[in-house]
Amino acid sequence: MPHFYNKGIPFYYLVAPCAYFYTLLKLYPGTKISRYWYLHLLPAVGGLIDILPYAFASLEEKNALLQHVVTDMQMGFKHSYGYIDQKWHYVIKFVLAFIYVMAQWRLIYLFEANESRVPAERVRLVVHFSIAYSLHYVLQGSMVLNVLFNQLQGSFILRDISQIVWVSLFFMLFSLWFFSSGVYRPFIANRRIRKLADRQIGK
Repeated sequence: MPHFYNKGIPFYYLVAPCAYFYTLLKLYPGTKISRYWYLHLLPAVGGLIDILPYAFASLEEKNALLQHVVTDMQMGFKHSYGYIDQKWHYVIKFVLAFIYVMAQWRLIYLFEANESRVPAERVRLVVHFSIAYSLHYVLQGSMVLNVLFNQLQGSFILRDISQIVWVSLFFMLFSLWFFSSGVYRPFIANRRIRKLADRQIGK
């Protein structure tokens, strides 16, 4: 399993932009995406570049690092397999997420329900998603502050099984809710459309 360590870094940078564009396209389906949309991928590209030293390290080096991480959680932030100090990934992701969350709520604030054909159910879904994601951001923020200002306490939190379970459970439920809403709700909408069409044919 050492090959999978830190491979999630580039994907973590994509969460906030995806949440923003999800909100944008749900509330404003006719919106044209900027031709410079790829600029949102630059932090993820930077994260991808930063994991290359570890990716090209030998298996022995990877195993040695993971053994250090198991015995000393701070090694997860202090190891030298990267071009920047690893704690700055937490800081950069946190700052970028703050910007995207603010932009996301701005989209909701500027949305005019009376002038839009977007169903009210979809609007509620977007608002609930934004609330859940904002809570996710707050939880992430507490972990970032621990990493920055109290690394010993941050390491203790990572060793505390009960806290890890609760944090992991929150992330899992958030992910399940998000993906189920993306898969199950369109199915319900299509079924309602078919029923409405059958009624129209019956008349």
